[in-house]
Amino acid sequence: MDGWLFSFDPSPLLRTASRGAACAELFLEDTIAYSVLVEDGEVESAGAQETRGIAARSVATDGGVRLAAATGLAPGDAQSCASAVAGTGRPRVSPPSEVEVVRSVLERPPSAISVRARVELAQSAHHAAKAVARRVAHVRVFLRDGLRRTSVAHSSGAFRGAELARALLGVEVIAQDGSRVEAAFESTGGEGGLTRLTEETVIATATIAARRAVALLKAPAAPAGLMPVVLGAEAGGTFVHEAVGHPLEADLILD
Repeated sequence: MDGWLFSFDPSPLLRTASRGAACAELFLEDTIAYSVLVEDGEVESAGAQETRGIAARSVATDGGVRLAAATGLAPGDAQSCASAVAGTGRPRVSPPSEVEVVRSVLERPPSAISVRARVELAQSAHHAAKAVARRVAHVRVFLRDGLRRTSVAHSSGAFRGAELARALLGVEVIAQDGSRVEAAFESTGGEGGLTRLTEETVIATATIAARRAVALLKAPAAPAGLMPVVLGAEAGGTFVHEAVGHPLEADLILD
């Protein structure tokens, strides 16, 4: 399926989906995701999962929306989705433009990296965290990476694609001193694949989490009660987004 998402002709499906509609679009996805979980140096899980699917949407002239999706990329799946959102009337489709694809710059594709290499990278984070202090009692490390291919075709003729590789490392550390237990978490990652997570970056991330957990063992208790709070722009924006933004989303308004 690697190249099919970017090379197929979406016109037949869009002609079906846009019947009786103001416009229609197709969304296709093909993803391979790898994950490793290491707890206290032991590999709890390591594997890969593939996800494929297609969705079709049509928007009627009165604003009504039809949506259909399938967990597969077989021709029959695509045709079923397009037919499910079709109305009655003439289709409205412009010839598709040449597909434009945005791609990650990769030193190596995720499929070329072995499970052993992923496990060793996660275990290096474990060892780095444990080396910070004897009071580090528990270390949990997860490593996730993969490649996601998507394409979107619109009845207006627009045709876009993306092939993006991302990686994420998370380190959770629990420190203990007698009966007092504290936890800290640190993560790093980004676009560009697993090769962007060098061993130096992994060790630094694990060390930050461990040092924070150990430092919290000596932290005084936070005062309780009502008090004035000053929020930075980023934190305030997040509160507004969650409390006000989601209830005002268009799909909820239409419902």
